[in-house]
Amino acid sequence: MNAENINYVDKEHNPANVPEVRSIKDFWEYLKFLVYANGWQAENLKKLMTRIKYCLNEMDQTVVHRLSTTVKRRIDHVRRYGVIESY
Repeated sequence: MNAENINYVDKEHNPANVPEVRSIKDFWEYLKFLVYANGWQAENLKKLMTRIKYCLNEMDQTVVHRLSTTVKRRIDHVRRYGVIESY
């Protein structure tokens, strides 16, 4: 992949079979929280898509950045102890 200039995530930052370590799970939980905040409910698919797009645009980028920076720490924790703490 390097020879072809293909961007990819190094194996050390992309552990196999440990989805709970990956920050994408937390990202989707955060997005879900924002979309359904204050008891919001979708009346139809179009309104849901509009709401998701709105929430993505309004999302606090510092939270997203923080989620991505915890990956190394989570991987190290699994490597050492084999369990995941709540983050």
